[in-house]
Amino acid sequence: MKLTKQLCSGSLFLLALQFCFCSLPSDIEPVNWKIHFEIPVANKRYDMRKIFIKEYIGDMDVQMGKADTIGDTIYIYKKGTASYEISKELIATDTSSMEEVVGARTLKNTPMVDIFFDYPGVSDLSGSEIVPAPYTFTRQEDEHLDGINSVTIDESSPALNVKVMNTSVGANLENLTVTLLNKGIVIDSSFLATLPATAEAVVPFEIQGKSIFSPLTVKINATIPSGAQLRADEGLRVYFNLDDMVVSDAVIKDSLIDYEETYNGTMGLSDSINLNFIDLDSAMISCEINNPCAFKLEFIGVVEDAWDCDFARANNIRSITQLSSIMDSSAFAGKVVNDTLFRYSGATHAVKMIPLKKLRLFPTWDTDSAKSVLKFRYQLRSLSDGRWVHFNKDDLISVKLIPTKFPFVQISGNFTSSTVETFSSEEKVGFDWEASILDSLRKSFRFESVQMNLSFVPNMNPGSSLDSMKLHLELAEKNKTDGSVVMDKVFIGILPDSQHNANMEISSLINTWLDTLAFTTQVVLPEGTGLELHNQKDASGKYSNSFNIGVNVNWDLKIAMAWKVLDTIRTELELSSFSLEEDLEWVEKMITQPEISLVVKALNNTNIQFSLFALGASDVDKEKLLEVPDSLLYSYSPDVDNSSLFRLFGLQGLNLPPRGHVDSINVKLDHRAVNALCSKNKCHIRWFLVIPGADPDVLVDTDYFDIKAKAIVDGVGNSDSLLY
Repeated sequence: MKLTKQLCSGSLFLLALQFCFCSLPSDIEPVNWKIHFEIPVANKRYDMRKIFIKEYIGDMDVQMGKADTIGDTIYIYKKGTASYEISKELIATDTSSMEEVVGARTLKNTPMVDIFFDYPGVSDLSGSEIVPAPYTFTRQEDEHLDGINSVTIDESSPALNVKVMNTSVGANLENLTVTLLNKGIVIDSSFLATLPATAEAVVPFEIQGKSIFSPLTVKINATIPSGAQLRADEGLRVYFNLDDMVVSDAVIKDSLIDYEETYNGTMGLSDSINLNFIDLDSAMISCEINNPCAFKLEFIGVVEDAWDCDFARANNIRSITQLSSIMDSSAFAGKVVNDTLFRYSGATHAVKMIPLKKLRLFPTWDTDSAKSVLKFRYQLRSLSDGRWVHFNKDDLISVKLIPTKFPFVQISGNFTSSTVETFSSEEKVGFDWEASILDSLRKSFRFESVQMNLSFVPNMNPGSSLDSMKLHLELAEKNKTDGSVVMDKVFIGILPDSQHNANMEISSLINTWLDTLAFTTQVVLPEGTGLELHNQKDASGKYSNSFNIGVNVNWDLKIAMAWKVLDTIRTELELSSFSLEEDLEWVEKMITQPEISLVVKALNNTNIQFSLFALGASDVDKEKLLEVPDSLLYSYSPDVDNSSLFRLFGLQGLNLPPRGHVDSINVKLDHRAVNALCSKNKCHIRWFLVIPGADPDVLVDTDYFDIKAKAIVDGVGNSDSLLY
């Protein structure tokens, strides 16, 4: 269009000047003469290195080679950055609770019950005496049980063995019954048919399920047969204690019972990572113990597989399998507590804070809970200080371990499941053309190569590393799901500030001539990926329990100016309207029947090839111009060619030939074109572009095309016009 305006204004203006400086007599008959002259319009080489940068108006930038003579491919490109943040909680400690029933307990150190019953009448004897006739007697005595208020004998207890001894040397006892009572209520009794003189026997009492209170009553009943010989101070001795009796309930002194149990447990640390080791700075575990029996307890706690952190680092001990090779156990640091709790009588609840400092822990994977767990064991042992205790076998002694602070300095392990974070964004490509043009291009115009170059730099704590990370990127036209291009790539050796690159060929997507590119990005930490994380304190001085990684992705969309055309493309460009800067209506008065021809010769050394057609009209005929179907532009039509419309480049159009070819046109602008172009009113032109099918070719920065053009003006001049 610029070339047309230059042609019209230049040639007609020069012609007018020529006439203005002619001098003719005014009193003679009008004189007519033929006019023919040529005006050079263009003779120029257009270098792609210069004009592509100047004329390209898209949203992308242009890339040329660094040298003028090498012939580098011309690219248009666009760059962008996307930042993603992934946070994954690694350490989520569980509260570990264990409770055990006290259970039935065996008595020890119980007081001895030792009662001597005199036989009737022997206290006054000075020698021996023969019993003339048999007689039966009964005796009973109360015995205080020191340290025992009450006990209930468990069903699992053995029988109570009570020993009886006949101290007489001349009298047997017959029908001996020994009875135990509490406040007159019989607990149990046992019978012996005969207890010979000087004999001792064990009388069993089946008292399971029965209770014994203090004082305990012991009662005997026996018969001394006739003919027995008695002496002074002879009688029946009954003696026993409650040692080895299993009790289910008791109110006793703590010295009479032992409680000692060892508990093994685990504390869950993480379900997202199978830990090889974890280094602790200064963790804290709150241990809550419920002791309903009010025992004074010795508490010993041991964390399994816990070693001095400095020792483990110095010896490069990084897994639990290496522990068996350690010969020096002095660096074992798992005994984390050894203390006495419940020092005061009656206390049933205690809290013990357990510090874990400068330790390297080696957890194990528990398949049942699917977690990395920390194994521990603790021992509770009752201590005696003379207090009264009340226990029942169904009482629960519970221990709850609550990690109140568990900061780690370093961990090593493998992810147990994949972590996927999805991000979405959009980027305008810049093909912001009319829909009809884009529709024509998308049918047959194909870029040969469109690259999406990606690079990312992970932002991690110094010293940290990941074995691998997967980047899943899906590119698609905005609001469309079909025709997307997908990249799935696993990157290995993820280190702080390391750079990782990837490339996508997306010409199939760009060849749809989309307006906006939709990014769907998934950053994946694959299952089984090894992780080494060095923790850092935040602004408040605290360590995090999470793994955080920033992924800064730089992308570069790069379109090589190399294309092929599958089939002829026909499209209408934007309507243009213009008027010449000078009012040239007077030209027609100076020249009768003016005709202007445009001769253009084009040498093409680029991959740009097209034919440009133009149909024009003056402002008064604009509506007629707009009503012409575009299908009539490429063939002769009386409706077009015999109207007030004109073809700017004739039926053949203005052609830029294939690479290495020369094409010439000679277009005559008839009076309709001259009238419209010279009018002070606007001239309107519909432009039609035809791109023929073409094989793949590349536009390089040394490409060029030469244009030579001249305007030829023909007409008849007359002297009367000079007086106008």
